[in-house]
Amino acid sequence: MRCTGWSALPGSLLACAVYDAPFRYGNGAPSFPGGSEWCACGVDARRLPGLDLPLGVRAKWPPRELHRAENRASSPAAFDDRARGIGSGTPVEQQTQTGRTADIDAEASLTALERRFRALWSRCVEPHSKPTGADAAWERLARGYTEPHRRYHGVSHLDHCLRGLDLAATVAQDPNTLELAIWFHDVVNEPGAGDNERRSAEVFSHLAAPYMAPARVRRICRLIMTTTHRERPAGGDERFIADIDLSSLAKPWPRFLADGEKLRAEEPAKSDEDYFHAKVRFHRALLERERLFNTVPFQLRHEAQGRENLQRYLALLAERGYT
Repeated sequence: MRCTGWSALPGSLLACAVYDAPFRYGNGAPSFPGGSEWCACGVDARRLPGLDLPLGVRAKWPPRELHRAENRASSPAAFDDRARGIGSGTPVEQQTQTGRTADIDAEASLTALERRFRALWSRCVEPHSKPTGADAAWERLARGYTEPHRRYHGVSHLDHCLRGLDLAATVAQDPNTLELAIWFHDVVNEPGAGDNERRSAEVFSHLAAPYMAPARVRRICRLIMTTTHRERPAGGDERFIADIDLSSLAKPWPRFLADGEKLRAEEPAKSDEDYFHAKVRFHRALLERERLFNTVPFQLRHEAQGRENLQRYLALLAERGYT
């Protein structure tokens, strides 16, 4: 097994993703124990093909091989025939027991999430703010993410994104600001609406403006708007929130299909013709990018699986006439 990623900031410690061996990034190139520019597992840190080392400190990123091993634990081939029923209205998870995964919605503890959110909110409000507005903010979040129509954009998606944050937390420019944007990026989810992100940003601004610095509120609103995915993010934490939001594209194939069924169920008013043609356009636009993901940790962990999933999904839709 070979290591697959480092963080790099002049004068900071780095860590091999496989061997957890620290080394220091110096004048223009990493230097390893003993003065070598090679990690103990044999990868030249200066020659990661096609990848730009991000700014950050003390990052340990899960190696690509481990992620692929997780994917092999499922049986994606068993789902191919059932996937041909996309749009039938029967969720993949109900069509077969093979590879079935528990819905995090049933397991996630709102109490635990509330504790995490209140701690985050208290770190972000201005020190003199009394009260802090945390009660109203949490009530709005809990009400939004538990709306009955949310099959995909519910607590499970929020939980998935918060776990994705762990991959970026040590290299993000402002982890607290990034996490608050994750909490609010889908607080408004009206099926079929084209302005959910803008309205989510407005909800956040209304709740936070009396208690947080204006610059922080503006940054979080910009991050929320990045999750429209209409343009490539400019850089910094905008790239991370885009990657976090799209990381579900790289789930193991059975879970990817199950998510597709949940997304379809959120828009019952749309015809299959309109819905799946729009999906084809969106997924093709993603595949036309040089990379699906914008940051090294997400490229290393998710790029290959994400591209494979999108290509397989487009092939299945093409068989049904959606091209």
